[in-house]
Amino acid sequence: MYYCLGLAKNAVLIERLGPALSTARARWCLTGAESVRVFGDFSYQTQKSWSRSRRVIGKAEVMLMERLRTLTLQGSELAQATAGTIRLRLLKVAARVTVSVRRVYVQLSSAFPLQGLFRHVQQQLGRLGAASG
Repeated sequence: MYYCLGLAKNAVLIERLGPALSTARARWCLTGAESVRVFGDFSYQTQKSWSRSRRVIGKAEVMLMERLRTLTLQGSELAQATAGTIRLRLLKVAARVTVSVRRVYVQLSSAFPLQGLFRHVQQQLGRLGAASG
């Protein structure tokens, strides 16, 4: 028995993993987990290099930092940043957080260098929340 790991992503594989990705997104929305993985399997055959169809097991994964990057950080200095960099530069910051019945107030230090980006992300998330409900 032979195994082939790490097939290159292509349009056909993405289409075949569509239902698994939809399930992963739904679970991510319902649970609020940092990441959700769903596995799916299907038959697949390349057009030229494979002589027969093979069973492929694919992973569909939705990650919080990836969604934050694609939804709010486009065009910013963190648009291509890794999850660790986003966490370190944007989320692990010293701030005073006050929670009231209806609002969460975040007071950043005046010396925080990414205040403008933080404000931009907060506004983008506010727009997404208003659009969804």
